[in-house]
Amino acid sequence: MMCKNLFQIIVILLLVTLSGCTGKEQYKQKQLDKLQNYVYQFHLQHKVNYLDSALMVMRQIVEKFPEYKKIAPFKNAEIYYLKKDYEMALSELQNTDAETHFVGFKTIWKNKIKVKIAEKAGDSLEVRSLYKQIYDGYLSAYNEIDQRVKEMLKKQDDNEIYASWVNFLHVEMYHYRRLLTDTETILASIDSLQAATQGNERYFERLKKLFIDDNYEIFLE
Repeated sequence: MMCKNLFQIIVILLLVTLSGCTGKEQYKQKQLDKLQNYVYQFHLQHKVNYLDSALMVMRQIVEKFPEYKKIAPFKNAEIYYLKKDYEMALSELQNTDAETHFVGFKTIWKNKIKVKIAEKAGDSLEVRSLYKQIYDGYLSAYNEIDQRVKEMLKKQDDNEIYASWVNFLHVEMYHYRRLLTDTETILASIDSLQAATQGNERYFERLKKLFIDDNYEIFLE
Protein backbone atom coordinates (compact mmCIF):
# COMPACT_ATOMS: atom_id res chain seq x y z
CA MET A 1 0.00 0.00 0.00
CA MET A 2 1.28 3.45 -0.88
CA CYS A 3 2.56 5.53 2.03
CA LYS A 4 0.05 8.37 2.21
CA ASN A 5 1.70 10.83 4.56
CA LEU A 6 5.04 12.13 5.68
CA PHE A 7 4.65 10.84 9.21
CA GLN A 8 4.77 7.30 7.82
CA ILE A 9 7.94 8.10 5.88
CA ILE A 10 9.61 9.39 9.03
CA VAL A 11 8.56 6.32 11.01
CA ILE A 12 9.76 3.96 8.25
CA LEU A 13 13.16 5.64 8.15
CA LEU A 14 13.49 5.66 11.93
CA LEU A 15 12.54 1.99 12.12
CA VAL A 16 15.59 1.23 10.00
CA THR A 17 17.74 2.60 12.82
CA LEU A 18 16.02 0.25 15.30
CA SER A 19 16.29 -2.89 13.20
CA GLY A 20 18.98 -4.32 15.45
CA CYS A 21 16.90 -4.04 18.64
CA THR A 22 16.19 -7.37 20.41
CA GLY A 23 13.64 -8.80 22.84
CA LYS A 24 10.02 -9.93 22.52
CA GLU A 25 10.21 -9.48 18.75
CA GLN A 26 7.05 -11.41 18.00
CA TYR A 27 4.95 -9.40 20.45
CA LYS A 28 6.48 -6.15 19.26
CA GLN A 29 5.67 -6.89 15.61
CA LYS A 30 2.12 -7.89 16.54
CA GLN A 31 1.59 -4.56 18.31
CA LEU A 32 3.10 -2.56 15.44
CA ASP A 33 0.84 -4.38 12.98
CA LYS A 34 -2.16 -3.68 15.20
CA LEU A 35 -1.24 0.00 15.33
CA GLN A 36 -1.00 0.28 11.56
CA ASN A 37 -4.24 -1.65 11.10
CA TYR A 38 -6.17 0.77 13.32
CA VAL A 39 -4.96 3.70 11.24
CA TYR A 40 -5.76 1.80 8.03
CA GLN A 41 -9.27 0.99 9.30
CA PHE A 42 -9.81 4.67 10.04
CA HIS A 43 -8.99 5.51 6.42
CA LEU A 44 -11.51 2.89 5.29
CA GLN A 45 -14.34 3.60 7.72
CA HIS A 46 -13.62 7.14 9.01
CA LYS A 47 -14.45 6.14 12.59
CA VAL A 48 -12.48 8.12 15.17
CA ASN A 49 -12.52 5.27 17.71
CA TYR A 50 -9.90 3.50 15.56
CA LEU A 51 -7.56 6.44 16.11
CA ASP A 52 -8.17 6.37 19.86
CA SER A 53 -7.25 2.67 19.83
CA ALA A 54 -4.10 3.45 17.84
CA LEU A 55 -3.00 5.98 20.47
CA MET A 56 -3.52 3.38 23.20
CA VAL A 57 -1.44 0.78 21.35
CA MET A 58 1.35 3.32 20.78
CA ARG A 59 1.49 3.95 24.53
CA GLN A 60 1.75 0.20 25.18
CA ILE A 61 4.58 -0.15 22.68
CA VAL A 62 6.58 2.65 24.30
CA GLU A 63 6.07 1.16 27.77
CA LYS A 64 7.51 -2.20 26.73
CA PHE A 65 10.06 -0.94 24.19
CA PRO A 66 11.58 2.39 25.36
CA GLU A 67 13.63 2.64 22.16
CA TYR A 68 10.40 3.62 20.40
CA LYS A 69 10.10 6.84 22.39
CA LYS A 70 11.70 8.79 19.55
CA ILE A 71 9.18 7.39 17.05
CA ALA A 72 6.05 7.71 19.20
CA PRO A 73 5.62 11.52 18.92
CA PHE A 74 5.64 11.31 15.11
CA LYS A 75 3.04 8.52 15.09
CA ASN A 76 0.94 10.29 17.72
CA ALA A 77 1.15 13.50 15.71
CA GLU A 78 -0.09 11.64 12.63
CA ILE A 79 -3.04 10.29 14.58
CA TYR A 80 -3.99 13.68 16.05
CA TYR A 81 -3.62 15.18 12.57
CA LEU A 82 -6.11 12.64 11.24
CA LYS A 83 -8.42 13.53 14.13
CA LYS A 84 -8.11 17.16 12.99
CA ASP A 85 -6.76 18.09 16.41
CA TYR A 86 -3.98 20.15 14.90
CA GLU A 87 -2.94 21.83 18.14
CA MET A 88 -2.30 18.42 19.78
CA ALA A 89 -0.48 17.20 16.66
CA LEU A 90 1.80 20.23 16.85
CA SER A 91 2.33 19.68 20.58
CA GLU A 92 3.46 16.09 19.96
CA LEU A 93 6.07 17.26 17.47
CA GLN A 94 7.26 19.95 19.88
CA ASN A 95 7.94 17.19 22.41
CA THR A 96 10.27 15.21 20.16
CA ASP A 97 13.94 15.04 21.04
CA ALA A 98 16.01 17.74 19.33
CA GLU A 99 18.52 15.04 18.42
CA THR A 100 15.96 12.93 16.58
CA HIS A 101 17.03 11.79 13.12
CA PHE A 102 15.52 13.52 10.10
CA VAL A 103 15.04 16.87 11.84
CA GLY A 104 14.22 18.43 8.47
CA PHE A 105 11.12 16.28 8.08
CA LYS A 106 10.02 17.21 11.58
CA THR A 107 10.15 20.89 10.59
CA ILE A 108 8.14 20.19 7.44
CA TRP A 109 5.39 18.50 9.42
CA LYS A 110 5.27 21.32 11.94
CA ASN A 111 4.66 23.71 9.05
CA LYS A 112 2.05 21.42 7.46
CA ILE A 113 0.12 21.44 10.71
CA LYS A 114 0.53 25.22 10.99
CA VAL A 115 -1.05 25.48 7.51
CA LYS A 116 -4.19 23.79 8.84
CA ILE A 117 -4.28 26.12 11.82
CA ALA A 118 -3.77 29.19 9.58
CA GLU A 119 -6.49 27.96 7.19
CA LYS A 120 -8.92 27.67 10.10
CA ALA A 121 -8.02 31.24 11.06
CA GLY A 122 -8.49 32.47 7.47
CA ASP A 123 -4.91 33.81 7.29
CA SER A 124 -4.15 33.41 3.57
CA LEU A 125 -0.83 35.29 3.73
CA GLU A 126 0.44 32.99 6.46
CA VAL A 127 -0.74 29.95 4.48
CA ARG A 128 1.23 31.00 1.41
CA SER A 129 4.32 31.77 3.51
CA LEU A 130 4.09 28.30 5.03
CA TYR A 131 3.78 26.69 1.57
CA LYS A 132 7.14 28.27 0.71
CA GLN A 133 8.68 27.10 3.96
CA ILE A 134 7.41 23.55 3.39
CA TYR A 135 8.85 23.37 -0.12
CA ASP A 136 12.18 24.80 1.04
CA GLY A 137 12.12 22.31 3.89
CA TYR A 138 11.72 19.43 1.46
CA LEU A 139 14.75 20.59 -0.49
CA SER A 140 16.79 20.74 2.70
CA ALA A 141 15.52 17.45 4.13
CA TYR A 142 16.16 15.72 0.81
CA ASN A 143 19.88 15.98 1.54
CA GLU A 144 19.41 14.05 4.79
CA ILE A 145 18.32 10.91 2.90
CA ASP A 146 20.08 11.60 -0.39
CA GLN A 147 21.76 8.19 -0.61
CA ARG A 148 18.57 6.24 0.17
CA VAL A 149 16.69 8.21 -2.49
CA LYS A 150 19.36 7.64 -5.14
CA GLU A 151 19.42 3.90 -4.42
CA MET A 152 15.66 3.70 -4.95
CA LEU A 153 15.69 5.85 -8.10
CA LYS A 154 18.29 3.60 -9.75
CA LYS A 155 16.11 0.50 -9.45
CA GLN A 156 15.14 -1.04 -12.78
CA ASP A 157 11.48 -1.58 -11.91
CA ASP A 158 9.67 1.76 -12.24
CA ASN A 159 6.61 0.18 -10.58
CA GLU A 160 8.64 -0.44 -7.43
CA ILE A 161 9.74 3.21 -7.33
CA TYR A 162 6.23 4.45 -8.11
CA ALA A 163 4.80 2.46 -5.18
CA SER A 164 7.48 3.60 -2.75
CA TRP A 165 7.83 6.34 -0.15
CA VAL A 166 10.25 8.09 -2.53
CA ASN A 167 7.45 8.71 -5.02
CA PHE A 168 5.27 10.17 -2.28
CA LEU A 169 8.16 12.38 -1.23
CA HIS A 170 8.51 13.73 -4.78
CA VAL A 171 4.76 14.18 -5.26
CA GLU A 172 4.30 16.12 -2.07
CA MET A 173 7.44 18.21 -2.58
CA TYR A 174 6.34 19.24 -6.07
CA HIS A 175 2.75 19.65 -4.89
CA TYR A 176 3.82 22.46 -2.58
CA ARG A 177 5.90 24.03 -5.31
CA ARG A 178 2.90 23.76 -7.63
CA LEU A 179 0.95 25.91 -5.17
CA LEU A 180 3.57 28.62 -5.74
CA THR A 181 4.36 28.31 -9.46
CA ASP A 182 3.22 26.77 -12.78
CA THR A 183 3.28 23.28 -14.27
CA GLU A 184 6.07 24.05 -16.75
CA THR A 185 8.39 24.97 -13.90
CA ILE A 186 7.54 21.73 -12.10
CA LEU A 187 8.27 19.62 -15.20
CA ALA A 188 11.60 21.36 -15.73
CA SER A 189 12.52 20.74 -12.11
CA ILE A 190 11.68 17.03 -12.42
CA ASP A 191 13.85 16.78 -15.55
CA SER A 192 16.71 18.40 -13.66
CA LEU A 193 16.33 15.92 -10.81
CA GLN A 194 16.39 12.97 -13.22
CA ALA A 195 19.55 14.30 -14.85
CA ALA A 196 21.23 14.89 -11.50
CA THR A 197 20.41 11.45 -10.08
CA GLN A 198 20.55 9.46 -13.35
CA GLY A 199 17.40 7.81 -12.05
CA ASN A 200 14.96 5.50 -13.82
CA GLU A 201 13.63 7.48 -16.81
CA ARG A 202 10.33 5.58 -16.98
CA TYR A 203 9.60 6.48 -13.39
CA PHE A 204 10.33 10.17 -13.95
CA GLU A 205 8.05 10.22 -16.99
CA ARG A 206 5.26 8.79 -14.85
CA LEU A 207 5.96 11.40 -12.18
CA LYS A 208 5.73 14.18 -14.76
CA LYS A 209 2.49 12.73 -16.14
CA LEU A 210 0.87 13.05 -12.72
CA PHE A 211 1.36 16.81 -12.89
CA ILE A 212 0.57 17.12 -16.61
CA ASP A 213 -2.76 15.33 -16.03
CA ASP A 214 -3.29 17.12 -12.71
CA ASN A 215 -3.81 13.71 -11.12
CA TYR A 216 -1.28 13.74 -8.32
CA GLU A 217 -3.62 14.45 -5.40
CA ILE A 218 -4.42 10.73 -5.09
CA PHE A 219 -1.06 10.45 -3.33
CA LEU A 220 -1.82 13.15 -0.76
CA GLU A 221 -3.57 12.57 2.52
